[in-house]
Amino acid sequence: MSSQPNLPRNGTINKRSSNYLQALKRVTMSPAHPRNQQLKMQAHHLISEKGARLSNLGDRMADFGYNINAIKNLVFIPSTLQGACLLQVQPHRGDHTAVDPVDNDEEKPAAYHVMVAMKIQRDMPGIERKCGIPGTDVKELICKAMDDLSEEIADLIQNDPREAKLSEVWANYDPESKAGCRGVDSISVKKKDLLDECPVHRNHTKNQGEGQQKENIHYVLRTPYILKPGS
Repeated sequence: MSSQPNLPRNGTINKRSSNYLQALKRVTMSPAHPRNQQLKMQAHHLISEKGARLSNLGDRMADFGYNINAIKNLVFIPSTLQGACLLQVQPHRGDHTAVDPVDNDEEKPAAYHVMVAMKIQRDMPGIERKCGIPGTDVKELICKAMDDLSEEIADLIQNDPREAKLSEVWANYDPESKAGCRGVDSISVKKKDLLDECPVHRNHTKNQGEGQQKENIHYVLRTPYILKPGS
């Protein structure tokens, strides 16, 4: 690659270096947001730290000025099966005790981080080539490219979850599926105890199946919910 003067070198791929959760909460304070209507959600880094490290390009991204804790790389995802069932989005983790909204890479399937790593490896060569063009704002270039990648991954999580699995029950939450939560609150429930379909037809607004925890979700799904970075 051509010489690159004035690299910003103020980025990071360390998610623990920032209070990203509070930052994401500040931009999702609208009463209309599901998390403010009793629907438990967890903050999620679309480009994961583990994925960035697996790519062997994470330090390069940080050198160019990319911050993995940028708002446009964060999204709130439902963290209970009932919430995911209602929003028609695969859950961030399938455990009804998931009340801690902090992101944990170790709870995601390894394949998720491999997917992130491969997409970084796909995009970085083109970014590096452009860095050699005189007058290029390296930080602006890397941030725009990674923001675009975050959007791509958010779309995969919701619309092509086979390519971005967050748990082993990813397939049940497609809008066309009748399965959803299957009447349970944890993915560790034995298969013999699972129902074929959600007992409340995926409407968990102040509603749950027999034996399910009362989550008292107030959110009403009037239009399809869309995962958007920064929300």
